[in-house]
Amino acid sequence: MSVRELAGLAATLAAAPAARTARMPNALLRLAGVFNAAAREIPEVRYQFDRPFVIDSTQAQKAFGLEPTPTEDALLETVRAAQGLS
Repeated sequence: MSVRELAGLAATLAAAPAARTARMPNALLRLAGVFNAAAREIPEVRYQFDRPFVIDSTQAQKAFGLEPTPTEDALLETVRAAQGLS
């Protein structure tokens, strides 16, 4: 699921207007990093947003008996917490 799709799903679950997303140009992101520590770290992980970022939990599931939480369930819980409903 792309970040754009995740934002859209979050908006739907929150019964909010459609989410708008935009890509920040690298130069502007680096400038923001001068003033904001969180923005300063983004260029290092930007690749996660530039191409598919696939996470495979197979080994953790086998080793620890874990089951991943479905994305929609986790997002709904996050939305409810943000709304003060949980």
